[in-house]
Amino acid sequence: MEGLLNLMKEHFLVNAATKVDVSPVIDVALRTCDTENPSNDHNAPKGDHNALEQSSTECSEDQTVATEASVSFSLPPLSEAALVVPLMSPAFLEFTPVSSQPFDEACITCHQNNATLPSAETALSRVTVTKSYVLTSEDALKTTVLLQMDKSGLDWSFSPGDSIGIVCANRAEEVQELISRLRAESSADITSEISLLKDTKKRRARVPDHFPSPASIRYLLSNCCDIRAVPSKSLLRVLVEHASDPREKRRLQELCSKQGAEHYQTFIRAPELSLLDILHHFPSCQPPVVSVLGVHVVDIPSGDGRCTAKTGLCTGWMHRLTSPPSDSLTDGLQQLSLDSQKEMFVYLRNQHHFRLPDDPSVPIIMIGPGTGVAPFVGFLRHRAQLSKTHSLGTAVLFYGCRHPDKDFLFRDEIQSHVATGVLSNFYVSFSRYEEQEKGAPRYVQDSLRIHGDEVYRMLTEQNAVVFVCGDAKGMAKGVQEAFVGLVQKSAGKSADN
Repeated sequence: MEGLLNLMKEHFLVNAATKVDVSPVIDVALRTCDTENPSNDHNAPKGDHNALEQSSTECSEDQTVATEASVSFSLPPLSEAALVVPLMSPAFLEFTPVSSQPFDEACITCHQNNATLPSAETALSRVTVTKSYVLTSEDALKTTVLLQMDKSGLDWSFSPGDSIGIVCANRAEEVQELISRLRAESSADITSEISLLKDTKKRRARVPDHFPSPASIRYLLSNCCDIRAVPSKSLLRVLVEHASDPREKRRLQELCSKQGAEHYQTFIRAPELSLLDILHHFPSCQPPVVSVLGVHVVDIPSGDGRCTAKTGLCTGWMHRLTSPPSDSLTDGLQQLSLDSQKEMFVYLRNQHHFRLPDDPSVPIIMIGPGTGVAPFVGFLRHRAQLSKTHSLGTAVLFYGCRHPDKDFLFRDEIQSHVATGVLSNFYVSFSRYEEQEKGAPRYVQDSLRIHGDEVYRMLTEQNAVVFVCGDAKGMAKGVQEAFVGLVQKSAGKSADN
């Protein structure tokens, strides 16, 4: 929704008892098991929408009072508070049918109108996936896929450590579910011109740059909208106007209000609910599709208010590019067959700080657990070429995975670099390997502490450059703490110094 529905600064006051047709008496009924309103979900498990519909019929005669708030249910003081909610952003887009024939995607000559993408150094380019490999065993907790692409048509200049962005389509099943929920099946595939409403009151209104025209609703939802994005408060404000149930209307007002900021964070932003999740929780809400247009493999399980389990959008899409793997393993890689030529849109990202030193004799320390090792494999391949004409400095790699026989990525290649001297030292940790010796490191930060003296010498005596790639939420903090600890230990200083 970002960029389409601007949150306006003006606000107005809504009183819980009078402005939304929710009297104190009805509000009390909301906190009990209400047999007349199946949308009341306070007795249902989060994410279980069949249970939501049935819970209201399973009431005891004493009508037990609910004690916990949820996405669609609140308690005092919020349920009885006067609310400050944003004014609704005016409508500004208009769809005008121009053909009775279904929209033909072949008429799209450039993806998303070649609009500028965040962190992009280049425009989108179409590449062909030529090979695909599974790097993990069948019983690994997570599957890692390596794709090879034909870059012959790219005029980019690459350096080891550079990264690309991939633009993929939303899952067809999710798009269809959203279209069905919005009751837009009859208009979803109609070829339409997209323009501004002539009488729109929206300031600085314009058709989004990445919306092609003509197009269809299905094409836009599939290729131009982030339908998994967490709905903004301004979108929730739009949904308020299209909820027919007074209690659902009131709850949506709470979630987009200043007073309901904590509930918005707890029940919507933290569990990363999507627009479709919100619509499942508020069945009386029926917004027109044009009002929500413009609406993040990582696994997103069901629960916490999400209506279904989801695979990560981009990684799940890339994995589906391939057919199931064969039974044979070759050099630790399971090659997948591509059922047909697959293409995807990519762009070069403008991040140039993650690069090897210009002088190959400068020592480097690389820390990359899991798929974070990928750029360092590129570093090592580059160093292998440089070793033919240059003297190389010390290179140390700290790597971690769950199990040595299930998800040890690029093991043979990395060990070959150790054998040739391209990689000086290689330290591995396994987080879920029960057969390893007692006291063996489980995470890369454990290995850093064990080899702290070596790391400290490289930093202070050789001016080594440190590279870290991987999970920014968990691993990065642990690595930072490990560095602080090893400096304290080796230099005899406190954390404050």
